[in-house]
Amino acid sequence: MTDDRIRVSDADRDRAAARLREHFADGRLSSDELDERIAAALTAKTAGDVRRMASHLPLKRITATVCFFRGVAAVRKQLATADGLIGYTLRARPLARDYWTLSVWKDDAALREFMRTPPHVQLMTSLKPLMGRTKFVTWTISAADGYPSMAGALEHLASG
Repeated sequence: MTDDRIRVSDADRDRAAARLREHFADGRLSSDELDERIAAALTAKTAGDVRRMASHLPLKRITATVCFFRGVAAVRKQLATADGLIGYTLRARPLARDYWTLSVWKDDAALREFMRTPPHVQLMTSLKPLMGRTKFVTWTISAADGYPSMAGALEHLASG
């Protein structure tokens, strides 16, 4: 595990910015997202400046999908104004009743605040009886790690 207090170097920041530019060139980031994330990478002071969180949210029944997507719409509005959020994505396989999330946060405090604030906290409470075995993992990355991938998140979920 990375020590959150370790300072990142200029070279680490430059590598992160280069990776972000590659993702922009590949069409995975808009120009606004690129500017925002490069600014965050270039001002990172320590390895603990960025926190990732991934989840697997399997539903027990296909009929729970409507409830899930209604809740997701409300949570996306919450994410749009969440302090400390760097980015997020949702991978959905509705017919298989499987959903995965990946989010990147400035720090643990921002992530915890989001998780305990409505509508997220209400949605998770209401969906609990409708879900199978859920899994959540968090890990810290350095600015040099650059833009996260769902494949990397799935690896963390599998090993965590």
